[in-house]
Amino acid sequence: MAVLEMCYKITEARDNNLFSIGVFFDLSKAFDTVNHGILLKKLEHYGIRGMGLAWIRDYLKGRSQYVLYNGSPSIMLAINCGVPQGSILGPLLFLLYVNDIHYTSSILHFIMFADDTNVFLSDSSLPILISNLNVELAKVDTWFKANKLSLNLTKTNYILFSSKKKMSYVHDCPLSISIDNQDIKMVTSTKFLGVYIDDQLTWKQHIVIVIVIVIVISKLLKRHLKAKHRALAYSRALRKIKGVVQRVVKGSPSPVAKESVGAEKMLRRVSFRSRIGRWRIKSVRV
Repeated sequence: MAVLEMCYKITEARDNNLFSIGVFFDLSKAFDTVNHGILLKKLEHYGIRGMGLAWIRDYLKGRSQYVLYNGSPSIMLAINCGVPQGSILGPLLFLLYVNDIHYTSSILHFIMFADDTNVFLSDSSLPILISNLNVELAKVDTWFKANKLSLNLTKTNYILFSSKKKMSYVHDCPLSISIDNQDIKMVTSTKFLGVYIDDQLTWKQHIVIVIVIVIVISKLLKRHLKAKHRALAYSRALRKIKGVVQRVVKGSPSPVAKESVGAEKMLRRVSFRSRIGRWRIKSVRV
């Protein structure tokens, strides 16, 4: 749903002939840097009090860790921040911790899923868009610092989305977007929630990567499975590829669906032979 919501915001801006910029944040060890004191105060503000709050406090406190190297343990140290990973409660507590980030700006559109966060802003004027975005990002950065979360600015990036016609005007406007006086990198594609997104929403890069993965898997299946079991395994692998396109098309706005159908045609270039387990890609271009 988060990916579909992002696609909707991008295509909505493009349909209205607007420039749109998506900033994709990268948090350094997000789950490990949650401040227990701040988290407990937020939970109390949300109405978790008394026995429930005491239970969560006890769940977080009293944890310790050490390093074992070559059979020699280090000194045991207390864990003063972070939520336990690998549990159901850990991601939920993190979501409650960052739930109020959208109050930092009245014009940014936040899309969040666990520790993956991005923001979108649109405007008909690219210079105004960049100016407003820099002002709002300063507010978001202040929130990150107040909540003791660290941004990895070397991995944080942004994408400029617009129609191909409007892209011709980009060269006339210098693009400078910064956080904490450090410029963040502009890219033409990035990975969000396991999906590769490009500035024109073609999905080709993501689909080619999935195809390559399935080809590798098919070779492993051919090596380790008997011939009578290969056809079933290969057909399931092929359905996995098609499912990538279908999930994008289903419920997407019409421009996204149109691009996705074009990507689906690219899948037809994959030659599949179930009997001998041979895959071949014919002139797949990204």
